[in-house]
Amino acid sequence: MIHQLKDQGLNISQITRKLHLDRKTVRKYLRLDGSNPDAVRCSRRRSTTTRLIPDSG
Repeated sequence: MIHQLKDQGLNISQITRKLHLDRKTVRKYLRLDGSNPDAVRCSRRRSTTTRLIPDSG
């Protein structure tokens, strides 16, 4: 959907308003070429809560 809107000539700001998405999210999906949809999921940060819990040993 984002790629289709970009191909229609909309810029990132117009796409964000139309889809109610953050500008960074739109840019992230535009960087993807569509061949690897799992690339978005791989970019998540790991939780830091495990480092905050004291070791029980």
